[in-house]
Amino acid sequence: MWGKIAGQLPLRAMYNLSLTCRSLRELVYSEISLNVRSRYRVYVSDVDGLEDMMEECGAAAIGSFVASLVSGAPHWEPQNLDFVVAGGHEGMGEFAKFLHGQGYEEPI
Repeated sequence: MWGKIAGQLPLRAMYNLSLTCRSLRELVYSEISLNVRSRYRVYVSDVDGLEDMMEECGAAAIGSFVASLVSGAPHWEPQNLDFVVAGGHEGMGEFAKFLHGQGYEEPI
């Protein structure tokens, strides 16, 4: 039943729900994670690798991808996935290698 309810709620509403009920917090965070991961799959086949690389390189998704998650607009599909990499030049190089392995070419 939770899946049917959560599937109808925008991200903001799910987050607000997690603040009001401790017992739902874990369910809400899990649903948010599944939502983000399913959207990453549009861009990369190795979602676990992407999340590991983001953590390792200090990268964060930005731009229309994140805005579409937060807005909750049901028909807004971003055309690209942008990142900012805080790990310096070395972090950017590692992140670029990962993306090349996922089939992306220059410019990255």
